[in-house]
Amino acid sequence: MKANKQSHIILFLIVSVVLVTFFLTWFDFGVSSNVGLVVINVFIVLAMIPLYYMIHRIVDSQSYAPHTYRYQGNLDLAGITKRKQSPNILARKLTHAIEDDLIDIYFQKIIDTRTGGVLYMEQLARWNDKDLGLIVPDALFKLARNTDQVLKLDKYLIKKSIMKYKSYCKKNEHQPKLALNLTPESFLNVNTIDYLLDTLKKYHVAPNDVCLEIAETTFMNDHGECIRFINVYKNHDFLVALDDFGKSYSSLGILESIDCDVIKIDRLFLENIAREKTQEIVRMIQKIATISSQVIVVEGVETEAEKEILEQLKCTVLQGYLLHRPEKY
Repeated sequence: MKANKQSHIILFLIVSVVLVTFFLTWFDFGVSSNVGLVVINVFIVLAMIPLYYMIHRIVDSQSYAPHTYRYQGNLDLAGITKRKQSPNILARKLTHAIEDDLIDIYFQKIIDTRTGGVLYMEQLARWNDKDLGLIVPDALFKLARNTDQVLKLDKYLIKKSIMKYKSYCKKNEHQPKLALNLTPESFLNVNTIDYLLDTLKKYHVAPNDVCLEIAETTFMNDHGECIRFINVYKNHDFLVALDDFGKSYSSLGILESIDCDVIKIDRLFLENIAREKTQEIVRMIQKIATISSQVIVVEGVETEAEKEILEQLKCTVLQGYLLHRPEKY
């Protein structure tokens, strides 16, 4: 930043000298005294001050990164930002956060309540910016998607998550599987498969220790293409989880067509879990999962009452603040 300010001053002085020379060369002021020349010079320099600040703002607005971004939508960070930021500044902040390793990885344990054992550890991204405060994952990925940085962000999170997971496994005798979230853009990108395999090899982690979580919105793109990619990942021994089931677009029919290993029921069901109708839907999902040898995970469990009802419904693999709050390792 100090170097930037010095360059601003140099630029300001150069432009000032050029303009003063121009005025004195091409215009006849009729000034015969040195005092008059000094007055003219002072006047021109004072007139240059607004230009200096304009140059300063332009250069400073580009200080985060030299890239130009194609912003594709309205980013809603209401309730998160402490002050207004332009989309381009937000985009540059994200680039800066990725390149300088400022986004943290937290893990939340997924627990089998019958044994107390940890089956999975879900990777969660947290970005705490000094100006914006804590950026929740939804806002983080919306910003990345709207500024064409989602693949870059995913690659960064994949590598860091696998590295942190390996570090955790070295320190703990029991080794749960890593639940790794992938955006639709990354999951349906053939380069992601190679990148995953190369990164796992580098950190000596087996693909069958990784469960790739894909949101139900992934299937809005091309259902057949999604199934094809699932098969490719499974052929490389990855596990696949259908995340947020029931949140937006899922139907029971999708469970029959997708060869996934884990079905994660969204917290939306828990809001009405005391109702018999909701419980019957959960029983039906449980029956389908049992036939296909799939594991049911219920997300967002926060109260003992919810846990008790779920256990009565034979849903015993649970995730939520009641069982474990996300931790940074």
